[in-house]
Amino acid sequence: MKHCACSKCSCKKLTAEFLRLANFYYHINFRSSVCVPSTCNAEEVEKIAMKVMEHIGIEFDVKVPNCEIKKGTITFTTSEIIVLVVLGSILTLGILATIADVSMKLTAKEESYQSSLGVRCLLCFSFYSNTLRLLKKDDSPDSIRIFHGLKVITILWVILNHTYYYLNYQVAASLLNARELGKEIAFQFIANGFLNVETFFFISAVLVAYGVMKMKEEKLNVGLYIFRRFWRLTPPFMLVIACVNLIHHVGSGPVWKETVTQGLTEKCRNYWWTNLLYINNFFPSADMCLQWTWYIPVDTHLYFLSLLVLIPLKKNPKLAFVMNGAIFVVGTTVSAVSNVYHRLHPTAIFVYNHPDDINYFVDRGYFRTYLHCSTYCVGLTVGYILATKKKLHMSMKLVLFGWVSAFVLALCVLYGVYDWNQGNVPGIALSTLYTCTNKFVWSLALGWVTLACMTGYGGIATSILSWGAFVPLGRLTYMAYLVHPIIQFLYIGSTRTLIRTAHRTMLFMYLADVVLAFVVAYFLSLMFESPFMALEKVLFSNPKRKQGSSGNTTEKETRSAPCGEENACAINFTNVESHRL
Repeated sequence: MKHCACSKCSCKKLTAEFLRLANFYYHINFRSSVCVPSTCNAEEVEKIAMKVMEHIGIEFDVKVPNCEIKKGTITFTTSEIIVLVVLGSILTLGILATIADVSMKLTAKEESYQSSLGVRCLLCFSFYSNTLRLLKKDDSPDSIRIFHGLKVITILWVILNHTYYYLNYQVAASLLNARELGKEIAFQFIANGFLNVETFFFISAVLVAYGVMKMKEEKLNVGLYIFRRFWRLTPPFMLVIACVNLIHHVGSGPVWKETVTQGLTEKCRNYWWTNLLYINNFFPSADMCLQWTWYIPVDTHLYFLSLLVLIPLKKNPKLAFVMNGAIFVVGTTVSAVSNVYHRLHPTAIFVYNHPDDINYFVDRGYFRTYLHCSTYCVGLTVGYILATKKKLHMSMKLVLFGWVSAFVLALCVLYGVYDWNQGNVPGIALSTLYTCTNKFVWSLALGWVTLACMTGYGGIATSILSWGAFVPLGRLTYMAYLVHPIIQFLYIGSTRTLIRTAHRTMLFMYLADVVLAFVVAYFLSLMFESPFMALEKVLFSNPKRKQGSSGNTTEKETRSAPCGEENACAINFTNVESHRL
């Protein structure tokens, strides 16, 4: 049997109801699907559909863009075979390393093999040791423990936001309900969820500045600083993209081709190199390979830009803060000019009816690096304060004022778009003001939470964010961030029934995606991420340092590693915490 989808467009006889709901048809078109014998082709189905439309007296232009056939055999291209060989090699290496690792531990011969560089490199791929590292407690006295919880809470928010954002409306039922979502005050948490990623930028900046201030070396090793960034991010990033080249083989469905094959695989085949060069955020979002990964190049650009602050930070803090202020001013100014020039709304509010309008906004008002400079600058400042002033003395009145102010400011920037989502679009002046201040205000609130919790004024917030269960989950956030939309695309592409756009249905989808994202992230982390983090220690750490098991430096020596990155829980949210390796 063959499944064909017929799209009916260019209707000449519009009813009043059609006009009332016309904005929906920017996102969807009239579509009917029918199962026919596999011997029928698209042209024949198109002719039959045209005859049916003529018979019932409706004038439509009918198109059959594609037919889906469940194939009995799978044919792999040369590039796909190469990907399979690479993935198979990594898996085989992991299995062999695990067997060797466990065998040496059981026979008490581990220490005798530690002098061999080859054995130490092999053990970096051990699933057993990497799992132990993943589950290891965060007991470093220099660790910013609350960031584990903050990362997990933020990734849960990101997944929730994407559950709604990446829904294919062609498979959605009860679209009239979806139209009313923007009018719910509680839904602004999702509608304005674009703020959630600012938390990751803030964490990244704090840890960079904190790590540099904690390192024993007076001079920052710029070459190692840059190298570590690419070494830690690129292998898992590229290997996930490699897997995307294969996933179109794993399922089928009425919208599988447009959702998975065209929406993921083909885009990555055409634009994977932009991800490798960390410039994908400068390409149209409609063509991007893994659109949600725009965060990674932006964070990388800010990471490199922070060198202007970090190089003089220890010897000349005043110069560093001047540079930090300059980056803030330039970033804010460019954001304001861009917002006025492109006539952008303050955020991706519900008044955007056409998908092209949404893409136009995110391309120019969300994905650009300069838009996030203010958050990064605040994070650098907070990191410096944490490293130089471990104990801040504040009165209870000041503490209470700080917590109330942070809470109110965060709510204002998050829910301040409510009236705009009702259709009351602000003028360009107010839009520009919000664009230039919302991320800054959000980062100020985060700055207070971080300083208060780390200096003894966090109370229950510190206890919650430092909960031990958040530690291993926080170490999986990078992989969970990379794979969770892929899971959503696979589900939507394979569905054969309509999905109700009710909150209850979306909640079930969200919970399933969270569980699957972290399960998949765990296995991919063992294969793609943890081994390369461990290899970095074996290949590039000081050979004079005493080596721990599996080629890892001991805790005492780890704290003196270059850049001081091992002193914090991570160099940024995208890395599994380097001190656990």
